[in-house]
Amino acid sequence: WNFLFITGTSLLVLTYKEDEKYKAQGINDFIVYSVHAIGSLSAGIFITLTNWKIMNIMCVPFMIIIILATIRADVLSKK
Repeated sequence: WNFLFITGTSLLVLTYKEDEKYKAQGINDFIVYSVHAIGSLSAGIFITLTNWKIMNIMCVPFMIIIILATIRADVLSKK
């Protein structure tokens, strides 16, 4: 995860003009860390309100979306 975060941040600043780089990196870091904080806090709430079985069932739709997106990307890359 850390390697992806560092690489993504490094590539992000390459796509902006010199005067926009730091603002774009700041916005990106804010979004990334905010989502992580929300995810960490909501994990405790979800596990308190439900159990592991329900948590795993809730993940199934997301797994299906990821599998379909991967298959679609693979098909499009072979064209």
